Amino acid sequence: MIDVCVTHFGTKYPTTYLDKLERGIAKNYSGDFNFIVKTDCPNRHWDKISFFDCDRPTVIMDIDQLVVGEMDTLFHAQPRQLAGFRRWYRPGISLQGGFYKIIPCDENALVKEKFYQDPNFWITHYGIEVGTPWMGEQLFVQHSVKTIDWLPSEKFGVYADYVWHNNRFVYLYEFNDSYRRLTGEGMINPPCHFNKKLSLVHFIYNSNMIEEANFWIKELWDGM
Repeated sequence: MIDVCVTHFGTKYPTTYLDKLERGIAKNYSGDFNFIVKTDCPNRHWDKISFFDCDRPTVIMDIDQLVVGEMDTLFHAQPRQLAGFRRWYRPGISLQGGFYKIIPCDENALVKEKFYQDPNFWITHYGIEVGTPWMGEQLFVQHSVKTIDWLPSEKFGVYADYVWHNNRFVYLYEFNDSYRRLTGEGMINPPCHFNKKLSLVHFIYNSNMIEEANFWIKELWDGM
């Protein structure tokens, strides 16, 4: 049994995102899991750090993700402390914050303790560092853990298209090209489907409302 932990706060994401993520995992994971939702989130998505003090192996996820393939590889990872994905689409920031697999250990409990001693300081500090208020949680985690074991990058996709980010427009073809350089194959292949190697697709930047994506993605979403 493994715990899958998420946060849900505010009004941006309807509870449909929780339902569809849980169903997507159930369809693509062969084991049993508990789906745990934290709604008391004064620190918004940063409060997923509260899950670092755990009693058994735990997966921490963002809810703006589409499960598109088998999850056993990710859920059965055996990290020394934390397993996560490299941010292969953006050099300079290594850890992607949408998926962590952690184990119970003193080091992870200390990550939680460090953050909650002064959450406002860390949220402000990393928001300044990345240039966007409230962002940078993945950097806090990266700088606070002692050991990261990297999950296979080909299992993780990202989606954003024609989005203004960091003073320029970001296009989906850029991510597709980066994934092709990484794996030798496209992340999205014609006519309209995600690469079969993928397990997760994270909808990022201001393209993170999945139901507003291209028609074929909306069909996948509606079928969850």
